[in-house]
Amino acid sequence: IYPNPSNGKIHINLGDNYEEVHLSITNSVGQVVMRTEYNKVNKIEAHLPTPTGIYCLTVSLIGKPKHYIKIIRQ
Repeated sequence: IYPNPSNGKIHINLGDNYEEVHLSITNSVGQVVMRTEYNKVNKIEAHLPTPTGIYCLTVSLIGKPKHYIKIIRQ
């Protein structure tokens, strides 16, 4: 995931192609501020519609453990 810190746009390289990818972003109090789904992708460009702060990005792939990444929005 790059860049991190970000000005609002992030790139995610999944390495392999996945049929279904779920992304969600939560703020520091646990509120979901963004949730999206992608199909048949290996790279994602996501726009963060959030104010500056620290967020948790959750990447869910079918049949794989969830990945949790801290993202800083400048």
